[in-house]
Amino acid sequence: MIELAWNWMHAVYHLFLDMSPYLVLGMAVTGLLSVVLKPEFIVRFIGSSSLSSIVKASLFGVPLPLCSCGVLPTAVFLKDSGASKPAVHSFLISTPQTGADSIIATYGMLGPVMAVYRPVTAFLLGILGGISAKLTSSKVSERRQPSVQYAGNLPHSGKRTFSQSIKAALRYGFVDFTQDIGTQFVIGVCIAGAITILVPDDYFASTVFGQGIGGMFLMVLIGVPMYICSTSSIPIALALMDKGISPGAALVFLAAGSATNAATLSVLLKKIGLRETMSYLVTLIAGSVLFGLLLDWGLSLPGTGTIILSAPGQASDLLPAWITAGSGLLLAALLVYAWLPKSKKTVSK
Repeated sequence: MIELAWNWMHAVYHLFLDMSPYLVLGMAVTGLLSVVLKPEFIVRFIGSSSLSSIVKASLFGVPLPLCSCGVLPTAVFLKDSGASKPAVHSFLISTPQTGADSIIATYGMLGPVMAVYRPVTAFLLGILGGISAKLTSSKVSERRQPSVQYAGNLPHSGKRTFSQSIKAALRYGFVDFTQDIGTQFVIGVCIAGAITILVPDDYFASTVFGQGIGGMFLMVLIGVPMYICSTSSIPIALALMDKGISPGAALVFLAAGSATNAATLSVLLKKIGLRETMSYLVTLIAGSVLFGLLLDWGLSLPGTGTIILSAPGQASDLLPAWITAGSGLLLAALLVYAWLPKSKKTVSK
């Protein structure tokens, strides 16, 4: 038992180090986006139910660092500010699947193919969700003027000096954002470590869940009710792939696990209704399975065997040791600070 616990801690430690440089860089980009992308700018371009608004809503959602629960107040803001129902659906689907931080972390942990394919999938699923909402909605909201000043968890930059903007970006990227994802990230790394230790190598490859529809629907069953953000899902997907899950099935987990959970669905039922919620869920599941199958098919074509898709346990080897170690120490310090009681944070300022 002691040896098992030690091996688990060793796996968690290396996964944490592997992800740290890319996650820290992603936090910096996230902070920059928080002062550059204003909610009013977004709403101005997605007020109608046209295909153009749907595409723009999905595109705006891809880089934003909002999880499946964090995106809800932002979506409500957009809806109350005049965004059309199809555009809101598009935003709801594309946003939680990925973000600037998770794109960078995906590149570091799962390779360039998944780093590109994952946000493209989120973007296209958002468009499909918006079109589905447009076809199933009985009434389309008209364009209205914004009536609120900021979008839930999406920070409002307002008018700031350059130094104030830098301070706000650093505060959001390295403090507020760490508070949002810190606990989920640690849980995700711990789960990935457990999978690494407890599940034999290539275990799923010899079962019906290793390839094709079987593995993808297993990922749907696991991912849909699970509350995990787009970044925290990466180490779990990496561990599952190392145990024989196909890249397409891992993509389904990354999409379904990030874009929805039981709490999100209950809120959506109340806010947008049963028909729209079912449309949202069906689009997400069917679309992610479709793109998962396309990914597996593409990787099975002749000449694609040399494509770098993932390199379990080797991401940190691509960077100098001092960058990896420094990023790990910084991320650990940020996580500890995020978990400090508010009273101690106030005293420390």
